[in-house]
Amino acid sequence: MNTTLEKTNNSVKQFFNKLLPYFGVRDTKTGNIKWHAWFILFVELIGTIFLVFWICFPNAFAFEYADVEGHWANGNATLTSISNFWATYFSYPILLALYVCFGIFVLVICTIWVSANFNPAVTTVEMIKGNDPYHLGLMKIGVQFLGAFAAAIFVLELSKALGTWDIQTSATTYAVSLDAIAPAINPGWVSMNIFEGSISMKEASDSWFWFLSLLLEFVYVYMLLALVFIGKMNKVARTAWISMGLVAILWVSQHTMNVTLNPARALAPAVVHDIARGLHGQTATSYTSFVWIYILGQMAAAAVFGLHITYKDRKNAAIEEATIGNKIAIEKAKHHELMLENSRLTHINDQMYKDISKHMGIHHGHKGVHPKVVHTGKTTEVVYKVKPTTTSKKKSSKKK
Repeated sequence: MNTTLEKTNNSVKQFFNKLLPYFGVRDTKTGNIKWHAWFILFVELIGTIFLVFWICFPNAFAFEYADVEGHWANGNATLTSISNFWATYFSYPILLALYVCFGIFVLVICTIWVSANFNPAVTTVEMIKGNDPYHLGLMKIGVQFLGAFAAAIFVLELSKALGTWDIQTSATTYAVSLDAIAPAINPGWVSMNIFEGSISMKEASDSWFWFLSLLLEFVYVYMLLALVFIGKMNKVARTAWISMGLVAILWVSQHTMNVTLNPARALAPAVVHDIARGLHGQTATSYTSFVWIYILGQMAAAAVFGLHITYKDRKNAAIEEATIGNKIAIEKAKHHELMLENSRLTHINDQMYKDISKHMGIHHGHKGVHPKVVHTGKTTEVVYKVKPTTTSKKKSSKKK
């Protein structure tokens, strides 16, 4: 059994090593793989498509209109049941947070070995920290937006295929939003929605609304970036940590405002929705009029966090370097003191040897008595080693 398993592992390793040069280069010293830029960009593209599609595709079932009687024009009972399921599931904020985070966890755990940003705000911090060269970081941001738009178009075509793009009833017409987000604040003590009544609110409320929307998006994205970058963990632990923290952020944010936490996810569904409505000659809510709030708050959070953590890392590196320098200096000082102490003891030993020899009337190199100074802790002892002479040996042999 073990032999078969070893053969299988060896075959997989050989196959991987044959393919590796096409995707990256292994460092012979560290064993780490430096992936080619095209492969990094490809992973970012596919990952962003999956991420945005995972978040937005339930909207294609028009679950937000599940309570509208007879909203399915084709009368498909199965699709109606699916719509009701999503409506019930997403009515619980914690379940919505778990749904989003489960998809993110699976995605990141599969791609973190190559690149797992899928968010222009995260990539911006990577560039500021110096983890990504600017040319690579900008290309990653470009493919992230491209992937988000591709996912939004997929959701659009899916809603058209399901018949939910336009929901006709006897009273009115409903339309899916492709999960495009518009600012809405509901912190419990005040409720404001940009689509409640006319767009032109009172000037004071309007200013407060924009400021609070921008501030909350800034705070939530800053918290997300802290989960991604702060602390030293291995990749699997980091992924689990991000997922658990993101559940908390999404659950809390649903009680305060609509959040996206991702510029690509905020922009793509809004633009695709508005363009699709315009191409069909329909007048609908213009989500692109408000998407600037999200993008400004998110990128501002990325810039501030990136500068802050870069300053902190450099400060810690300087402190660590200074600490290492101090340790080396201390070790050198201790070594110097030890050498001085040894020199002092050697000098004392030699001096005591000379004094004892002079006192006993013997000279250096005398063959009979050899005094030796021994330092034992706090005391100094003099040991005399008597070496038998040749004459004494002869006398003893005569006696025998």
